[in-house]
Amino acid sequence: MATIRNRLGKIHMFTQGRDFGIPKYLAEKGLDVNVEYVRNGIDDGMLAIEVFETKEVEKEKEPKTAMDIMEEVKQKIMTDEEKRMVELNNYIDDLNIDALIKFMNGESDDFEPIPTLKEVDDEMQKDSVYQLLKKVKEKRI
Repeated sequence: MATIRNRLGKIHMFTQGRDFGIPKYLAEKGLDVNVEYVRNGIDDGMLAIEVFETKEVEKEKEPKTAMDIMEEVKQKIMTDEEKRMVELNNYIDDLNIDALIKFMNGESDDFEPIPTLKEVDDEMQKDSVYQLLKKVKEKRI
């Protein structure tokens, strides 16, 4: 929400330093009031009252930047394969490759591999290449 102040006017009155309750009266009517005593020669005898009407409005959404618009268009025209590649790149970025390399070189034991999902493991068991490697490992061939 934002507040908008519309200036309704400014009144100058020679009051010899008294406000006669005018600012209070205007404030009771729902108006925003600025009061100032202005020098007029020897004393501060002039009262300046500035009156505003205020209202609350909702802020407008910030306009999209050119980069945001380009990204939206890119996402709309991107093929499924390109979307999968972006997801894969994001996944790889999230992996801690440095920790894996240090772990493989024996420099650190902080690396924790990501566990494979049961569905992925079950699919691997069905794969003929995986079966062949498993047999070679067990020295059946």
